[in-house]
Amino acid sequence: MSLPNNMSKMACFLFLYILTACSSVVPLETSNKDLEAKNFELVQNKSKIYVVKPCSYAQKLHDVSLDGGARISLGCQNYTVFVTDPSEHVFSVFSSENRAMLKIVTKPDEVYFIEMGWKIGSGTGDVKATVSILNTKDGMKTVRESQLISLDGY
Repeated sequence: MSLPNNMSKMACFLFLYILTACSSVVPLETSNKDLEAKNFELVQNKSKIYVVKPCSYAQKLHDVSLDGGARISLGCQNYTVFVTDPSEHVFSVFSSENRAMLKIVTKPDEVYFIEMGWKIGSGTGDVKATVSILNTKDGMKTVRESQLISLDGY
């Protein structure tokens, strides 16, 4: 009778191992930096752009880059903040299946919110990356529900 018990323990262990291996982990900033970023303070003569990835169907890491710069990985309920010169910017979001791009023209002393999203590919079941602008109210809410990633190493 111990064989079925051992088999069920092994199956449970295997399930938990697979579950944790599929989860996305990125380094997070300290809670102080996270709270400071969630004040949404303006930066004089600069544009401040929050890029957030809420939890959705796609739990794995996906990358975002600003104006062709370094790719920054965001996981479930993560965000990052760019402080830039006001001008036209291009955000690129990368998944294993595709790349989505969004152009945005920013103004000085303003805050913007960009959401990384996902949709199921038509007929394929693949997860396709999307990127869109959020209004201020929804953007602040989504950022408050998320955690700031650490950019050490980027």
